[in-house]
Amino acid sequence: MSTELLVASNLCKTQGATRSLDNVSMTINRGDIVGLLGLNGAGKSTALNIITGVHQPDSGSVTIAGVSSNKDPVNCRARLGFLPDKAPLYDDMRVGQFLTYAARLRGANPTAAKQQTQQILTDLDLQDHRQHIIGHLSKGFQQRVGLAQALIHDPDLLILDEPSNGLDPTQASALLDVIRSRSGHRGVLFSSHQLSDVAKICTHVVVLNRGKLVYTGPIDAALQTTGRLRVTFGHPVSAQQLDELGTFAVSDCESSISWWITPLASADQTTPVSNTIILKELLAAGLLVDTLTPEQSSLETVFHNLTGQPGTTDPELRQ
Repeated sequence: MSTELLVASNLCKTQGATRSLDNVSMTINRGDIVGLLGLNGAGKSTALNIITGVHQPDSGSVTIAGVSSNKDPVNCRARLGFLPDKAPLYDDMRVGQFLTYAARLRGANPTAAKQQTQQILTDLDLQDHRQHIIGHLSKGFQQRVGLAQALIHDPDLLILDEPSNGLDPTQASALLDVIRSRSGHRGVLFSSHQLSDVAKICTHVVVLNRGKLVYTGPIDAALQTTGRLRVTFGHPVSAQQLDELGTFAVSDCESSISWWITPLASADQTTPVSNTIILKELLAAGLLVDTLTPEQSSLETVFHNLTGQPGTTDPELRQ
């Protein structure tokens, strides 16, 4: 079984006078949860529309689980599940009735549709809501039903566009937990302006800016260290005690037992002093060190550096 589920190669799309996508490529493997990030107008919606088969690219190609969207578009779309930013629900239908209908739309016969409905109700903890009218459910459970219709046919690739939009923090956290639990053998492409959601569940990120790909890779690699260290002590320490030491400079103070320090240049003047040397100096000075931890850039900082703008959760700035 190939690990590659989505291969989007050199996607280009022009809409009017605007180059919405400019030679964008991405790959998603089994088990990956990939966050698709970008400001308003970055090209995220265009990329999702092309991957899901809503629009055709001017050039480039998309394959899902080895099936080409150009050569076999129906079979290609059958291998993905999609939850758009507004869940495609019928408010007057009951949950079980709607999911059976969704399974039938996906080609399941009546018996298989009932089996798939029972399975997804169990998997997403919706069994107690089977007979509930969708329009009477909370926003959180409506989104869960929307996720259920995207998963009803057990797709290889799950695509989610702002899945936590409009949810309160508790509902959003519960939905993210469900998404993570269902990602095992498939790939997930997760578009969101909620950078905290992306940081919580994604293994990789793809960042678009003005139609161009500006970063793709593991999220851990994106969150590089800033160069500062957070040192905590087992007893209060004064600034004077730290200033007397020569391997670092004090950059900030959280409390008398928690300090931020920046390593100074080493003897060769080309690299900072190592953490090991700093730790040895602190201990030699009689300071009881509990932890010495490198500071990582936040996803918001990385996003700002790549796009020139901070991350936002303002719904008015969404695509």
